Formats: sequence, C-alpha cells, structure tokens
Amino acid sequence: MLTTNPPVQGLANMTTETAATRQITDEQGRTWSAVASGATVAHRRKGARLAFRLDADPATLLVTRIEFNSDVAADQAIRTMSEHELRRRLQWAKTDAGLR
Repeated sequence: MLTTNPPVQGLANMTTETAATRQITDEQGRTWSAVASGATVAHRRKGARLAFRLDADPATLLVTRIEFNSDVAADQAIRTMSEHELRRRLQWAKTDAGLR
C-alpha cells in the first residue's frame, strides 16, 4: 500500500523524512512502513536513505545503508521497489539492528 504523508521529523540524526511510504508485514506479523529518511550522502550532499518504521511503535526507525541522491529518487525507488526486495531490505535492517 502506498500512502503520502506530510514531512515528519525523523529519528536518524534528526532529519526530515520524505512523503512516500509503503507498508510491509514481516514474518512475525508486524507491520512496517518503508520510508525515505533524509541524510547526508556521498560528497556531503543532501539525499536520503531507505528506512523502516514499525507501525506499532513509531519511535522505532531502522535506517539502512541504501542511499539515494535526492528525495525524488528515494520516493521513486520506494514506490517501484518489488515487495520481495522490500522484505529482503527489511530483514537486513532488522539483522543489523539486532532485531528478530
């Protein structure tokens, strides 16, 4: 499911998240939202990183290593990424964060 939300203050380095989100359910039945979290990327430019927010606890934000050159690129990737790829990225983010 694709939704658009107004920008909100993110938890990773107090950055702003962009509007595109997609919901995905993990193997434990928890619902996560894939979002683009604003970040400083290559060459100290403003861009975004793929992140996942646990819907039951919005304070839980897992920021991945996947970087985008702009918010527009991040939004497009989130909208067009396959569900299989989102699940795989979520699993890696949870593993990196020590979550199951």
